Amino acid sequence: MRSNSWSSNICGIKKWTLFPPHQEEFFKDSLNNKVYDIRSVDNNKFPNFSKAKRFIVYQHAGETLFVPSGWYHQTENIGDTISINHNWANSTNLDLTYSGLREDLDEIEYAIRDVKEVMGTEEFVQTCQTLLMTNSGWNWTVFWKMVKFIGNRLLRNIETNRLDKHGERNNEEQLEEKADKVKGDDILREGKTQWKVPDMTLQPPIVFILERLRDVASDFLCQSNVCSFLVTQFSMETEETLFGIVEEIDRILVKLKQKDDKDTIT
Repeated sequence: MRSNSWSSNICGIKKWTLFPPHQEEFFKDSLNNKVYDIRSVDNNKFPNFSKAKRFIVYQHAGETLFVPSGWYHQTENIGDTISINHNWANSTNLDLTYSGLREDLDEIEYAIRDVKEVMGTEEFVQTCQTLLMTNSGWNWTVFWKMVKFIGNRLLRNIETNRLDKHGERNNEEQLEEKADKVKGDDILREGKTQWKVPDMTLQPPIVFILERLRDVASDFLCQSNVCSFLVTQFSMETEETLFGIVEEIDRILVKLKQKDDKDTIT
């Protein structure tokens, strides 16, 4: 998933083996298969695995471990263990999450490439997205609903003068009088839900977030296989929406830069 995560141990002991980023090639064999269980690695099949740097941590009851995006890891429960885990993505690792999904999808498409002609384009795309959801925990539909929701909310807040380029709220007293929740499409299930407005002091500058959103959306729309996905899974309306978000983000970024230049001069 390339997400950030934390794990809190309620009871028992959990052994963590953590691998720093950028060592993926050490985990693969000649056919691009990855190591499944680090406790039983075939050295003939994975001759470079021993070169991978790693850290071993024993997590006890009452302790919480944070695992940054991009760190491969394997856990082993020592005795009866109960833990609470949470994975999340934000603008700081959006590019890693996006590239991770692309890599996972590429592997799936390659693995079932021999049935592509038999299935036809629509069935093949649907099957790949189903497998992507099963293997990675989400797929393009879930990912882009999240990106669209965040992008539209930020743009709306900026346009209504609720946020400045640093993500700080304008007209604070007026905002406090309004509802502290915003409505949005639930990215995980059908229906509507309410999302709490985050504390803006806990997030990166708005410009940084908008640039990350724009970059992943632009890259996605440039991919050759996007058309098939949009037509079969998400409809062409999504393509128009993503293009619209990219164009609107560019417009807002120019506007914020001009305001920043003006403030600097004055």
